[in-house]
Amino acid sequence: MLTYFRRQGIAKTMLGILSQKVGATSIFAKCPTDLESNGWYKAMGFIEEGVEETKTGRQLQLWRLRL
Repeated sequence: MLTYFRRQGIAKTMLGILSQKVGATSIFAKCPTDLESNGWYKAMGFIEEGVEETKTGRQLQLWRLRL
């Protein structure tokens, strides 16, 4: 089901809406390090803040976009 929505700009549109939120200074996101989605965050201007490990041992990339 998720592949149906790929490459339609939905996430970029949501990012634009979130960035207009009054009072917000940044958007924070977590993404598993093994997913290609991390490239999207970088392309959208997010800055890598580090990596954290979940209780199950999965590594998550930490991203922040300053508004």
